[in-house]
Amino acid sequence: PHRSLATRSRRQPAKQTTDALAPAGAQWTAVTDPSSGGTYWWNKRTGQTTAVGDPRPTSDHLPQPLAHQPGYQLPMQRTMGGSLAENFSLGVGIAVAFTAVGVVLRAVGF
Repeated sequence: PHRSLATRSRRQPAKQTTDALAPAGAQWTAVTDPSSGGTYWWNKRTGQTTAVGDPRPTSDHLPQPLAHQPGYQLPMQRTMGGSLAENFSLGVGIAVAFTAVGVVLRAVGF
């Protein structure tokens, strides 16, 4: 098993038909990753592979990544300007709070 689709010979369509009738998840074969020694799963029929360490899939196809599901919105990326503005606002808020606490403490005689 390799991580890419293999070219099939003319004799294998009969085997493909047998695989298509197998129970869901039966086409997944455990493969050892030579660089890490970890196990990943390879689907003999579709050529899909899982990430190293993932459990054996229970269906013929891997689920779609979250970003490809309907209604999913990518998280907003923070920019340098946005981070600076956020931190500046935080700093101003802390300065105002310290000033207010100082005024109150002076008023009560601290």
